[in-house]
Amino acid sequence: MFFFVVRCCFQTMLTAISMSAIATNGVVPAGGSYYMISRSLGPEFGGAVGICFYLGTTFAGAMYILGCIEILLIYIVPQAAIFKIEGLEGPEAEIALLNNMRVYGTIVLSFMAIVVFVGVKYVNKLALVFLACVILSILAVYAGIIKTALEPPVFPVCLIGNRTLLSKSYDICAKVIEIDNETITTKMWRSFCDSDSLNATCDEYFINNNITEIQGIPGVT
Repeated sequence: MFFFVVRCCFQTMLTAISMSAIATNGVVPAGGSYYMISRSLGPEFGGAVGICFYLGTTFAGAMYILGCIEILLIYIVPQAAIFKIEGLEGPEAEIALLNNMRVYGTIVLSFMAIVVFVGVKYVNKLALVFLACVILSILAVYAGIIKTALEPPVFPVCLIGNRTLLSKSYDICAKVIEIDNETITTKMWRSFCDSDSLNATCDEYFINNNITEIQGIPGVT
C-alpha cells in the first residue's frame, strides 16, 4: 500500500509539472485541464479522459456534499438536524441521518447549481478563500495529531475477551456490581443470560471470558 501511495504521488507530481509547462506556454481558455489534454494529446485522448474526468467529478461532488453534511450534523452543529439523530441507535439513526442528507443535500446541490449558472469566472475570484479553507483543513489534521499526543481523548471501549461491545448499549462495563455488600447483575448480564439471577443460564463465551475496558483512541500510538 505504501508503494501504491508513493507511485500515485510520483505520477501526480509528473502530471503537475507537465500541466505547468503547458499552462505557462500560452493562455488556457475555458475547459481547463480538458483543454490542455485535448490540445496536447489530441481529441481522442481528450475525449476519453474528459468522460472519466466528468464522471469522476460528478460522483466526487455527491460524496463531498454527503461528507460535508455528515460532519456538519454529527460533530459541528448537531442541533441543526431537521430529523433528530441524538439518542437514536441502529437503523433509526441511519434513517434519520439519511433524511437529513436528502434535505440538506438538495439545498447544497441547488446552491452549487446556481454557482455554475452564474459562471465559474466569478468563483475563481474567490480562489484564495477556498485555498485558505483547504490549508486550514490540512493544518487541523496536524493540530489533532499534536493534541492527541499530549492529551488522548477519552473513548472507552468495552471488551468481552477480545470482542468489542457497542458502548451505547451498556451503562456499566461489568458483569456484576457490588451495592451495599450485595452482588447485582448489570444490563450486560441480562443481554447474555436468560434472567437477572446469578445462577442463570448464560452464553458460553460470556461466562468463559473476562470483561475489560480499554481506551479506543490511545493517541499517536
